[in-house]
Amino acid sequence: MHYPLVVAVIKEPYYQIPDWLNTDVAYTEYVKLTGQTTSDEVDLFIAMLLGYNNIDIKGTPHEVLKRLFDESDVVIGGGIYFESNDRIIPPSCCSGLESWRDVLDSVINRISPGWVIIQHQEWNSLII
Repeated sequence: MHYPLVVAVIKEPYYQIPDWLNTDVAYTEYVKLTGQTTSDEVDLFIAMLLGYNNIDIKGTPHEVLKRLFDESDVVIGGGIYFESNDRIIPPSCCSGLESWRDVLDSVINRISPGWVIIQHQEWNSLII
């Protein structure tokens, strides 16, 4: 039996990269957060985390990360990504990594989460 790939992703990491990271990385629509995530993808993740939370990236890594850690609420755009054979269900604009438990409940209960309504057929074919 073939199981689909289910992984957390950040999406649209198109923020400016601090000059103390590798600024020559290739931007991609999604960055899969796995044990095989590359150092370039980690740089995109850090840049997105800073940019998405409106953190000023000028300064040393210590200064910039201190500004990030001083924030009371930190968020990042992304969600849960499904892939099986030639079918892909990426997270939509209405989902986020913070809702991963809702996605898990949907899989366990074999129901389509609200953000997947547009791709309902693809969802059903992955979880059934």
